[in-house]
Amino acid sequence: LVAFLSLIKVSILTRYLVPDDFGLMALVSFILGIMSIFVDLGLGSAILHKQKISREEYSSLFWLSLLFSIIVVTIVFVLSPLVAKFYDEPRITRLMHLMSLTVIFSALGGQFKIVAQKNLNFRLISIVEILSALFGFIISILFALLNYGVLSLVYGALVQYAIANLVFLIVGLRTHPISFHLRFIEVKSFLLIGLYQVGGQVLNYVNRDMDILLVGRFLGLEALGGYSLAKQ
Repeated sequence: LVAFLSLIKVSILTRYLVPDDFGLMALVSFILGIMSIFVDLGLGSAILHKQKISREEYSSLFWLSLLFSIIVVTIVFVLSPLVAKFYDEPRITRLMHLMSLTVIFSALGGQFKIVAQKNLNFRLISIVEILSALFGFIISILFALLNYGVLSLVYGALVQYAIANLVFLIVGLRTHPISFHLRFIEVKSFLLIGLYQVGGQVLNYVNRDMDILLVGRFLGLEALGGYSLAKQ
């Protein structure tokens, strides 16, 4: 159903947005996708791997992830003008600033989604993802009708990320409450497992979507928009 909503959303938005809008969104999403990998640090895989995790360890993992998300957002704010200059597109700066909020949202709810997967609570995951995709769909269409252009894609994505991760956070805190506790020694073993995953994840991500960067740089955002739509 989530994939169906995504397909319908793209089909409708192509009537109201220009190819440049989809090109901008594809480029910004690619960059932030790489950043999100570093925020996770492979800790999701480590949580799935470890059989017994204490409340203190969960708390340390949560605050470490949130700390790294703040660092990544700071890096995004510093690099976004350089990326905009590289592609000669000033709008990229604002879009990267807005979309960087998804990194914070992921840090808030990502750990609890992993815990739900570990507990085989796929019903909760499915309901949350379907509802968040539906609200994101509605927001994107609404803002597109109001002529917000590429921002309709951004706001739709932000709403989808916010709803999903905030629900995972609220539900997760009931079963795995988090305290104000952070000790590096408690997460060291998780990092040792997770960091082995990060390199492979980055290489796979770049290998899969490097074409986004190349098409955008050498053929322009309009071409990238058409290419991105076809790829989706």
